[in-house]
Amino acid sequence: MGAADDRATMAQPLVPLTNRPATDLAGVLRSWIVGAQFAPGQRLVEAELASLFGATRTEVRTAMAVLHREGLVELNRGRSARVHQLSLAQALELAELRQAIWTLVSRRAAERCTSVSEASLHAGISSAREAIEATDLVALGRGILELDARVAAISGHRPAQEELRRLDLRLARHDFQGIAVAGRARTALAEVEQLVTAVAAGDRDRAAEAADLHFANTVEAIKNGHAARREADTKTVRTV
Repeated sequence: MGAADDRATMAQPLVPLTNRPATDLAGVLRSWIVGAQFAPGQRLVEAELASLFGATRTEVRTAMAVLHREGLVELNRGRSARVHQLSLAQALELAELRQAIWTLVSRRAAERCTSVSEASLHAGISSAREAIEATDLVALGRGILELDARVAAISGHRPAQEELRRLDLRLARHDFQGIAVAGRARTALAEVEQLVTAVAAGDRDRAAEAADLHFANTVEAIKNGHAARREADTKTVRTV
């Protein structure tokens, strides 16, 4: 993608962040990357971002450093930063790592789940079901991510929570492609419901099994989503 394309993508206005701390700017840029307003591999020109978001160049640099630590941005000395582009192989490795961490997190959550935590989880399930009925895959993806975050929070394992958050951010685009594959949305929600049921029951082993099944299937869904995307791109090229 060339500089003209980059500028065209950045032309959409956003509420200026003048006088906001750089952490706020990092949050906005993060949401643009995860939400695909910035494409993988796209150049992030410091001066253009400063102008677009009403920030100083120092604030942009600080925000870029935050996103670089999260694995969302590539920093290259003497050149503009770029949105990090995960290959399929890299995405699968990260998804497998996430699966492994969830074995620990699900067991811990089952040990620590309270009636208040259970109510929060069931409320999240209800919201996700509404998204399914409305065929809103974006809302469903967010709902499942939020449910995962609630279960992880119940576990009380902060290092695991932090690592899962980073992995979820880096895998967001691949996860969405996976859940968009025909039939996967309802299956994914059913798997998360099984995890929630086991956690609420305090069943450590069943929770670990449910988490392992869900995230193993998510790995496969990422593969299938990637294949479906490539097929769609090929058809588009043929029709042009």
